[in-house]
Amino acid sequence: MDKRFISYEGLPIKSGGAHKINNGSGPRTYYLLLGFIEKLTNNPDPECILELNVSDKKVGLKATILYLIRNFGLPVWSQTNYLSTSEFVWKFYVRKKHINKALDIENKFANVTLSAMWRFKFINPETGKLLHDQDSIPVVDNRIHNSQIYLRLSKDITVSLWFTLPFADLNDEAVEYIKLLKVSLPVHVSNNHWKIWKFSKDHLTSRKLNISITDAE
Repeated sequence: MDKRFISYEGLPIKSGGAHKINNGSGPRTYYLLLGFIEKLTNNPDPECILELNVSDKKVGLKATILYLIRNFGLPVWSQTNYLSTSEFVWKFYVRKKHINKALDIENKFANVTLSAMWRFKFINPETGKLLHDQDSIPVVDNRIHNSQIYLRLSKDITVSLWFTLPFADLNDEAVEYIKLLKVSLPVHVSNNHWKIWKFSKDHLTSRKLNISITDAE
């Protein structure tokens, strides 16, 4: 028997999406997203990482390294998909108690990027219970979690969204929940990036979903 679910994919503007934040600071954006996370999901604690581009010698590298090690501990070396293969970064994993200090980085150093990744399941905000059947939604892309928000704070502020919702169609429950998502998120949600998926044991297909019915009145 075929099963269905609904997805939303919102990419940063450089990847063809529309989720570049034009107004507000990095800390304000972080806490606006955290408000959404706390209201509608089961995991308010992100994985936060500070990335220092050690290939870029133009900005006070030594002072930046000393500050980061003193405040966040020893880094790990990494190549990153967001930089060319000739560039390397040091990654500093940020503990929950140090997030505010990490958010203040943009006021101190221009060569450091803070990323925050929330991976979660959606809840009913009135009961606090998980929406039904989310564990049965298949993985569309092994690189992304069902569901997640990825925030990057650097010179630009970008947000990537991947949501999967356990609704078989745009019934009343789905419409009301999508309306709630749209009004609760601090970024614009496009009506054009929604899909409905059909899957059976060995097959997964999708088509675009018109959600204009969910527009706020």
